[in-house]
Amino acid sequence: MTWLIAFSQDIHNAFGKVVQLFKTNLPSAQKAPAQMGAASDIGNMTTTSQDILVLLLPNLSVADSEALFALTLTPEVLTCKDNGVQKRGYKILAKLVESAKLTIDAEAILRKLDDLTEGITAAAKKVLFVCLFLPCHKLYSFNFQGSFHFTFLID
Repeated sequence: MTWLIAFSQDIHNAFGKVVQLFKTNLPSAQKAPAQMGAASDIGNMTTTSQDILVLLLPNLSVADSEALFALTLTPEVLTCKDNGVQKRGYKILAKLVESAKLTIDAEAILRKLDDLTEGITAAAKKVLFVCLFLPCHKLYSFNFQGSFHFTFLID
């Protein structure tokens, strides 16, 4: 039992450090990739921190999962100029929803995603498609800024 508590605390501490690394480097990743040039290491640090967060995800507490969901569901992440940050952001959202640790308002989240579609890169749109299938029990119909239209029922 003591080992499990220590393990949970270690995961929480590692999560905090990786989130801080991500937040520190995210503003630099907001610059257009053509402008980044020598700063591409910053973009790599941003996406690398997201990759580490994906690895930590199965072991996160509910509170840490909620914090990561809130951090990821922001325009800074989901419309970042670096498409790697965008794609990983949508991947994190999908994995958090799949983990069933969170109680979410699917309709509100889909509306927020709809508001962010103008800034999504083509590469991230495929990943967004996976995120659209959030668990819910209603029929939804959305027209995403005229670029694509979905109607789906999830049970």
